[in-house]
Amino acid sequence: MMKFRFPFNFVRFFLVLLSSVITYFAFPSTHSISILAWICLAPFFTAIRNAGKIERLCLALLYGLLYSLPHNGPGIWAGIRSEYLSFPLSAVFFSLFFTCYLIPFLFFALIQPKLKQDGITASIQKSACFTVFLWWTPALFRVSPAHMLHDQPLMIQLADFGGIPCILFVLLLINMLFSNWIVPFQDRKQRNRYPFAIIFILLVCSGYGFMRITQLHQQEKSGLEHCVQPLAIQTCLSGNEPISSLVRENRQQIHSALELSHAGLKKHPNADIIVWPEAPIDLYKQPHWEGILNRKIHAFSDLTQKSVLIGCQDLIADTSPAQYYNTARFVRPDSVSISAYRKNHLLPFYEYDPLRTLNPILADGCILPGTETVVFDIGEGCVIIPAICYEIHCLEHIRKGVRMGGNVIAHMANFQSFGKDGQIAYMDYAMSKFRAVEFRMPLIKACNWGYGALIQATGEVVEGSISPPGKRAVILFSLFIPCNRSLYSWSGDWFGFMLTGWLIWSVGHSVFTHIPIRMPRKLIKYTFPF
Repeated sequence: MMKFRFPFNFVRFFLVLLSSVITYFAFPSTHSISILAWICLAPFFTAIRNAGKIERLCLALLYGLLYSLPHNGPGIWAGIRSEYLSFPLSAVFFSLFFTCYLIPFLFFALIQPKLKQDGITASIQKSACFTVFLWWTPALFRVSPAHMLHDQPLMIQLADFGGIPCILFVLLLINMLFSNWIVPFQDRKQRNRYPFAIIFILLVCSGYGFMRITQLHQQEKSGLEHCVQPLAIQTCLSGNEPISSLVRENRQQIHSALELSHAGLKKHPNADIIVWPEAPIDLYKQPHWEGILNRKIHAFSDLTQKSVLIGCQDLIADTSPAQYYNTARFVRPDSVSISAYRKNHLLPFYEYDPLRTLNPILADGCILPGTETVVFDIGEGCVIIPAICYEIHCLEHIRKGVRMGGNVIAHMANFQSFGKDGQIAYMDYAMSKFRAVEFRMPLIKACNWGYGALIQATGEVVEGSISPPGKRAVILFSLFIPCNRSLYSWSGDWFGFMLTGWLIWSVGHSVFTHIPIRMPRKLIKYTFPF
């Protein structure tokens, strides 16, 4: 009778569990300890080192599940699970989307034996390999281990140089060097090199970060460049409220977005622009309120002489089923016309249902994607790039806005449907810091449910500007607008493409130099010379 054999030994199993626990406490959340990010992957790298093929795959699959399920799973499930999909169908699509997050771990486990195992060069090669796999993996939410460094401003300044791939590569390299350092069966001379390499890399990265932050702070103090004072509103509207909740008069308590705007201006009369969040989609079920909303907002803008950026929807008339655009409207004082941006990148299942063409009964209306990038010039050298909810993940959308002269990002989000614990909203808040650094421009984060914040171009959150989930809030602070954008805003993901090209050449060299090729009898057997 055959006995069941565990696919990996318990020491490696324990290392993977240890790595998962450290990763959990390092990942963006209100209880995160981001310093753990520099060692969280080291036990996992040690566990798969010199392991058999089946054992490596099992360990990689286990860590991929433990890494992705608590961080990406809730967001995927909230986006897919809707009133239009039955539970079995939702589970199928959840499995398909979630499997994408396991691919880089499995690929890395497969290719790891083909790479060098010891030395600093081997660590660089492995880190580049894992970075490329994580970067190229198609995912619904582009959250990576690099985002664990969101509250380390010195370290995330590299994002203006090479974006997330650059920070991810450095983070994985430190973890890989630390993993090689703690492996006991290497010779002492080789092991002594790793701590010096770790210290050198950290000093270079922190030195670059200190230089960039100091440079921007000095520019701000000089007073020669522009600043903007946005008034961000957090409304905490639920999906079952009527659209009148945006503008209705409520003498009992400050409730509507319009009343919050009035109250905010009483405290902060010097605001340059008022930014409303994206409101819940379910709120837009009464098309006749569109005209009332427009009149109210125009009257408010004319009365206060302030520009207003609001999240709303445009209804396409005479269509069955009803069709909408998720829209950001920009209202200027004493202006009859309204500038509008229609959201280009929609969230699957939540804003549109890919199965609608197969089953028209799934919904009574749909949201259409816009086709144009629009920026809003509010004067005084400030040009707003609107990014509605999911578009904070879409780098090309912001890059198009930069080419059109945009220098401030206004991120309008909802998050009310993604759970009231605020975990998904906090990850989005952490990601927003990287967007500010990548493009070297301040970011206004106005959320219906939270977290709202004002973020400087250095990725530093203005003290006192964070609005926690579930509380109505009005925040206003001055944001500095640098005159120059970053290298990344113009060159894009050049660092990721460079790593990809180098990895293809490196792996190809390692593989093909060890493959003998059989030639005709008169020729000798040889290997590729490169």
